[in-house]
Amino acid sequence: MTGSKPRGRSLDPAKELVFKAYSEPSVVAERLELDVAYEQSNGVMLLCPFHDDSKPSGSLFVGDNDKVRFFCHGCGESHDIIGLAALHWGMNPKRDFKRILAHLLALAGFSEFAKTLNAGRKLRMSDIAKATDALKVNVEKREPAKYPDAGRIYTFFVDNCQPVNKNRDVATYLKSRGLDPTEIAKHELAWAIKFRQRHPMPVWAKTSLKSWVQSGHFLVTPTFDEDGYERSLRARCVRDCDPAFKSLAPSGKRCSGTVFANLAGRQLFNPKTIAGPLPEGLEVVVVIVEGEIDFMTWATRPAPEGKLFVVLGVFSGAWCQAIADRIPDGTTVVVRTDPDEAGNRYAGQINETLKGRCRVLRPKGY
Repeated sequence: MTGSKPRGRSLDPAKELVFKAYSEPSVVAERLELDVAYEQSNGVMLLCPFHDDSKPSGSLFVGDNDKVRFFCHGCGESHDIIGLAALHWGMNPKRDFKRILAHLLALAGFSEFAKTLNAGRKLRMSDIAKATDALKVNVEKREPAKYPDAGRIYTFFVDNCQPVNKNRDVATYLKSRGLDPTEIAKHELAWAIKFRQRHPMPVWAKTSLKSWVQSGHFLVTPTFDEDGYERSLRARCVRDCDPAFKSLAPSGKRCSGTVFANLAGRQLFNPKTIAGPLPEGLEVVVVIVEGEIDFMTWATRPAPEGKLFVVLGVFSGAWCQAIADRIPDGTTVVVRTDPDEAGNRYAGQINETLKGRCRVLRPKGY
């Protein structure tokens, strides 16, 4: 029939490109910052982000159609990569469909395609063909994400940042959360990115589409590994922004396996670092909280008399056995993560790694 179109479901180029860019379960877990427990023959097992999961029950695997899927053996949640990202970021898979695709493409390195979608334009099938070769090369050369270069972290804080009480927007934000910017600066818990930059920003200091300066992620908190070394950082937005992207790791770099730590925490991890040796004869008390704000709240409180007051802050992927092993046997550990699914999951991880060695407490309401 003249003018008729062939029947069949038309493909969405952006959606197809997302499936191609997220064809490996480990890649999906890394880019979405999911807590991977271990690898298996067809993917990875992880702590389910959708219920209080203390033992890995979530599975990322390659399905029959060669697309990565998520299934939880505990709560029954089942999604493709787009549905998984939507639920993980708190978005509506139908209403926010294009925005989800744009975020996923940007995280995969296709910023130009993400800009096209955000501008309300469509991708063409030819765009997929152009990207396919790049995807093949990336898969062949792919290595696990690494921490930012230690020297670049140092120069970032020296050249691009200033004390939090010197940045008007950051200071105002901290005060609105009941925090004293001067105390945070004194304890060197966090830093503020300068409004005007005389030195180039690191390539990882950006969101999927903008620099941290443009996106308002001015509040930067360093994170430390089990040896007490500054390995990575997280940037927090001090303006109105999408809650799913309120706090960010360095773009394309690793932040997992590190925690926020006050001076006493760094001393506990490794007395040989710049933090210096532990004071002798003090009982160690460890408080573990969730997120930057709670970390700064507790880290600026006076230490109990006669005790070494260690404050650690966790986030998705932060806690690990190596860090748990640094806490001495018999230590009282108070877990004050949020009373929600994520907070309960973090608390379960902490309890599991310290079980039988330490006195782990979780006050009511936490």
